[in-house]
Amino acid sequence: MDKFTGHDNLTKPEMHVSLDGFEGPLDLLLTLAKNQKVDLKKLQLGILADQFLNYLRDQRYKLKLEFAGDYLVMAAWLTLLKSQLIIPEDELENEDTEKINELIALRLQRLAKIREKATWLFERPQFLQDFFPSYIKRDEKVIKENFLTVQLGDILKTYLAIVDKKNYEVPMDTKEQYLVLDRAISFIDQKVKGSYASLSFSNLVKEIHALSGISTKRCVASIFCGLLEYTKLGKIQIKQSNIFASLELDRVRNATKS
Repeated sequence: MDKFTGHDNLTKPEMHVSLDGFEGPLDLLLTLAKNQKVDLKKLQLGILADQFLNYLRDQRYKLKLEFAGDYLVMAAWLTLLKSQLIIPEDELENEDTEKINELIALRLQRLAKIREKATWLFERPQFLQDFFPSYIKRDEKVIKENFLTVQLGDILKTYLAIVDKKNYEVPMDTKEQYLVLDRAISFIDQKVKGSYASLSFSNLVKEIHALSGISTKRCVASIFCGLLEYTKLGKIQIKQSNIFASLELDRVRNATKS
């Protein structure tokens, strides 16, 4: 476990540097510099920066982002240590210590945010590892075709039909009369008693319509209901010669008089 970065060195590829007076891992150089066992005056920061960039280029597909950040922190420490040797001590004493501490704290916060985002990025599905391209070319074409051919006359005809339908009012004739069931049964009773031959349903409807003046539809409904009642009582029989033929009514001879 590295005491500066908090990561396991076994899982982190080492960064070797080659400088004037030192050659080896970067973390070892930082340890020696902190213990004043290496001459920082001979340290060339330009060469160190170039080697750091080359290391990142070589390891860009293998190195985790947090490890690269650790090496960046190490390089920053070396730069800070050398700057303390270059800047005179009287200028360092006059420096605002509080502002320096705030600046360092801000940079540490930014580093923590970078590590957090790096972890989030590497936890996402990776291209060519968790998902793969289909390599299928999809040529998208916009086809503009008029599938509907409409003439002006068709539009006007449809418009007039909509207007007529909108303005149509259902006639509400409150004076329309109804043929009550009792009257229909009484009429049927008279016809059945006065005839021994078969009676036609359509003729009954026409006759009651002519006598009452009530609409044919209402006469059909009332007469048919009356015939059902008479059939239920066993006074008549309803028959039909074939499908859709007219209904014929026959009186039952031995029917009991009610």
